[in-house]
Amino acid sequence: MAGAMADSDPRYATFPPEPGVAQLRWYIESVASGALPVEELIRSFRSLHETLEQVERNKYASKEEARLIWDVLWALEFYSPDPSKEQNPEEWNDAAAVWAEVKRVAERLKKLGGSPRTTEMRAGDPRFETFPIETHVNQLRWYLLQTAKGVLTIHEFLKDFRDLHEAVERNGPPEYATPEEARAIWDVLWAVEFCSLDVSKEDNPEDWYIPEEVLAVVKRAAEKVAWP
Repeated sequence: MAGAMADSDPRYATFPPEPGVAQLRWYIESVASGALPVEELIRSFRSLHETLEQVERNKYASKEEARLIWDVLWALEFYSPDPSKEQNPEEWNDAAAVWAEVKRVAERLKKLGGSPRTTEMRAGDPRFETFPIETHVNQLRWYLLQTAKGVLTIHEFLKDFRDLHEAVERNGPPEYATPEEARAIWDVLWAVEFCSLDVSKEDNPEDWYIPEEVLAVVKRAAEKVAWP
């Protein structure tokens, strides 16, 4: 149902196309931010979860992520449009109570770390076993170091690093260890911003980086980050 809505509803333009936990997180984060009303989550979340379970058992990034998503499912299990009409009304949730729980879960998920995209990549990928779970500058350091060592490809880095940096920024100003480290990471962001797979097709090709040149910037930056 969400996929069909995404075709015609601009609010669903960022809905992850691949089935997985990222879609569940998208609903939670969209409702918590006010981009979607809680009524849409009430209508769609449980059926989406059931569909994903039928396709393939959901691959959560951690037990904490799984528990938080199940907290939302539990709140929906005891949702009633009018709890006063239920036996034991105090045990039921109205829309406002569901929204409050979604808001709480979204805050906890944000602290766990990673955008939905990086969460999906981590699931089942042994290379991500050491990826820091908290949204923190350590996640940026980890990406730099793993790419510099060749554990991640430069194309994986290019796909994820800007999104990851934005997630870290939303969680508060990054706590860089030194001004030198901050400059190094911003040099990488600048290179990623102006990276093109074919610079000949860009205006002013000399202003653009190819992926191999971004990798050289990443390797220089990796020498300046403070891994704990």
